[in-house]
Amino acid sequence: MRMVSAASAMLAGVSMLALAAPALAQSSGVKTFSAADKASGGDAGGGEAAEVEAVVVTGSRIVSNGFQAPTPVTTMTSEALLARAPTNIPDALNQLPQFRGSSSNKQSVTWNANSPNQGNYLNLRGLGTTRTLILLDGVRVPPTSFAGGVDINTLPQVLVQRVDVVTGGASAAYGSDAMVGVVNFVLDKNFNGLKGSAQYGASTYGDANSYKATLAAGTSFAGGRGHIEGSIEHFNSDPINANDRENGQRFIQYTSRSQGGVQYSTTYQDVRFSSVTFGGYINSGPLKGYEFLPGGAIQPMAVGGPTTNPTYSIGGGGAYWTNTTMVSALKTDQAFGRVSYDLTDNINSHMQFSAAESRNQLNIRWDEHYGGSQNGITISRDNAFLRPEVVAALGSTNSFQMSRIGMMDTPQYKGDTLNDSGMINAGLDGKFSALGHEWHWDANYVWGRNQLRTNVNEFNSQRFYAAIDSVRNSAGQAVCRVSLTNPTLLPGCVPMNIFGVGAPSAESIAWAMGRSQYQAVNQMNIVSANLSGDLFELPAGPLSVAFGGEWRRQTLDETSNSDPAVASSIDYTGIQGKPNNVLPYNFTNIGLASGQVTVKEAYVEVAAPLLKDLPFVQSLDLNAAARVTDYSTSGQVMTWKVGVNYQPYDDLRLRMTVSRDITAPTLYQLYQGKQVTANLDLDLHTGASASYINEVGGNPNLTPEIGSMVVGGFVYSPSYFKGFTVSVDAYSLLINDAIGSTNQGLLNQECEQSNGTSPSCAYIIRPLPFSDRTPANNMQRVLNVQRNQAKVFQSGFDVEAAYLVPLEAISSRLSGRLELRGLASVLTDYSLKPSATQPRQGQLNYGNNPRISGSLEANYSNGPWSVRVAERWTGSAKRSRTTIFTNYDVQPNVNYTDLNVAYKFGAERQYEAFASVQNLFNVDPPLIADSANPGLQFPTNRAMYDVIGRYITVGFRFRR
Repeated sequence: MRMVSAASAMLAGVSMLALAAPALAQSSGVKTFSAADKASGGDAGGGEAAEVEAVVVTGSRIVSNGFQAPTPVTTMTSEALLARAPTNIPDALNQLPQFRGSSSNKQSVTWNANSPNQGNYLNLRGLGTTRTLILLDGVRVPPTSFAGGVDINTLPQVLVQRVDVVTGGASAAYGSDAMVGVVNFVLDKNFNGLKGSAQYGASTYGDANSYKATLAAGTSFAGGRGHIEGSIEHFNSDPINANDRENGQRFIQYTSRSQGGVQYSTTYQDVRFSSVTFGGYINSGPLKGYEFLPGGAIQPMAVGGPTTNPTYSIGGGGAYWTNTTMVSALKTDQAFGRVSYDLTDNINSHMQFSAAESRNQLNIRWDEHYGGSQNGITISRDNAFLRPEVVAALGSTNSFQMSRIGMMDTPQYKGDTLNDSGMINAGLDGKFSALGHEWHWDANYVWGRNQLRTNVNEFNSQRFYAAIDSVRNSAGQAVCRVSLTNPTLLPGCVPMNIFGVGAPSAESIAWAMGRSQYQAVNQMNIVSANLSGDLFELPAGPLSVAFGGEWRRQTLDETSNSDPAVASSIDYTGIQGKPNNVLPYNFTNIGLASGQVTVKEAYVEVAAPLLKDLPFVQSLDLNAAARVTDYSTSGQVMTWKVGVNYQPYDDLRLRMTVSRDITAPTLYQLYQGKQVTANLDLDLHTGASASYINEVGGNPNLTPEIGSMVVGGFVYSPSYFKGFTVSVDAYSLLINDAIGSTNQGLLNQECEQSNGTSPSCAYIIRPLPFSDRTPANNMQRVLNVQRNQAKVFQSGFDVEAAYLVPLEAISSRLSGRLELRGLASVLTDYSLKPSATQPRQGQLNYGNNPRISGSLEANYSNGPWSVRVAERWTGSAKRSRTTIFTNYDVQPNVNYTDLNVAYKFGAERQYEAFASVQNLFNVDPPLIADSANPGLQFPTNRAMYDVIGRYITVGFRFRR
């Protein structure tokens, strides 16, 4: 396996470079072409290369015929993307090794509705979704979640012509958030005719069924001066529950222990909670260790085998989780329309809109309560539903704590996330002659709005604790205590029996159940203008410039009925047994957020040909840009880039770029209201599992992150090896003032290593002095405040190659065309310095950061037939840098094989039938316990491995 991987890595520096450095049309009549087209003598724009008037390469604002940006750009056509993943374009992009840790319904941890990324969010180089700028035809797309980032499912996909991925800093060209790179979705704005598709897919297990239908139409009018086009599409994908797959029913989990300030974890199978049951477990008092049986009787709970953590056991009578979602349900509907009209021969106007709705639905978890925690249960001896023999066994004890997971008798929590997005773009563009050269200009107004709504059915804490605190009234009837002690607080309260599986009545569940809901509305207005052209001739060619400005205002308004900030003001008068720090809802509690930022920007970019047609200097070009950005929240910041292209002779081009880039804090990072979640984790200080409150909040004093990036490499197209192109680009990135909140594990670790003297200890709230290491001093609250506190270091290189050959050139007995492509991404360093007081911590070869990953593919076409075979590999990495796993400590490399077959027919081959098989050999995901709660998550790393298995898609496309 190692030899195969090494050989693949050497060959697969390979990529779509045959399609690299594409053109981005910005005005009417501009055709596009790619490096591959020029190398093979073709023309993607439908004519000869000499017909091209002007191009803009993604990553630059220069409009100039023949201009090549020094920043690496990988391009994939929509056809190539759909061959990789027929479901949708972002699924295909996530197969590229430059993307790591992206979020989607297949890759995300989907049991937590608190997560804003219930969609398809691209993560370039694993550095976070907000550090990659998403563009639609060169225009910034508004965020689609409260935490920033863009759900790619909401973008129109039917008319996408290609996707350009800039793997280098581009803030000087596009502004904030382009620190790591840019992903630009380029539309076919001159589509004529009618095209559509219909397809169906399913896994080899008969689940994850998907359906997709698309239709697009376009035509010219007014004698060719105008053009109108539009598209609609629908996609639906069914969910997969974890217990529908073999490993999802084996209750594979790791348990942790602390020794000498170091966390050790061991993976076991058939794990259960050792002090929680489905019917109720008594955690304190003389009956500690007993469980409630159906009907309310008690018996000692069957004790399972030991693990490294007393909270869990192997087997036994404890509770566990099941039926959580492994792949969430996804449904998207999209509509797009565009009208353009030539006002004069040199001025074009346009108006376009897009609207989309994306919905994710998932099973989250079941009702859970842990004795002694902030969501625990305390039962008084006068509870109406306690059996007399249980009360007698309590002796003089007035109350006891209880733990319960209601999987057997209460509804499962289900999350429903609806994302509605709309975008309007209106503007003018044109050209004119000045200074003896042609100049191009454009002016645009963009309005975008996104509304994210999430709701979860779960117990309302006030009602739940009122319902379980039941007593007998004077008539001997079971009633809520609050109905006697504070009758106006919760009229109609229905008492709930929670002693034994099946005890809660449907009426009491319905009364106590609520819906935690939150809504985030992002809105953005953008006004921009750009001008580009040639100033004058230099000895080696024209001096090209581009300059312009942009004004934008972004607002965020988040509302919630589960704001944890109001938890202390909820009235529990007359209710006994309410725990301290209880939240409004048992699980999902989201705070409020409201704020806005206004941004003003101005930039200038220059492309200067320095030398030309000299010995060993066929061309030497300089590209430089600078941008001033003024934020209403944090003031001015400057970004810049300097790049060179050096071509010593026809076959070889060398390129290098140095840039200073920024990522601005999101409105949520600035203005997030206090948000708290209930967590259960190992406390390094006490060595015991601790149930604690994790509290995060915004910080209006945040400033932009500052990135310094160097990218350098070469493109080689040997004249002696026609059809072959290879590129290698190395990069190094340093992010200063990186925004983040130090998590509980790092805070705890730093505090322990300092023996309680580190400032980090102030963020961990305990009831007793630091010297006390008993479980009584477990952490109760962890404060995570967003700060400009970290540094991020990453370096590596990308290798891309393509070989295109007509087979008759090899042998007259062969026919058809063969194209070999591949891509590899290699990390040489990835490390973090979480704060000024913490050391630099290596992340390379840990978690989702394998040293090398990539893909190889072969495409064969002959007449109406085409066949594609692809091999992609994940790379391998250890589980964790901070935790020592005593078994299953390595996430192994896995190879996946994909197969696509298509047949075109009809008089002009305008119809196409196709079949696609992803993960052809049905490779199972490696066994990796991914949760500290038994059965909660499917045991693998979904961000790294395919969890669906062999997936077959068949469909039909047409174009007329």
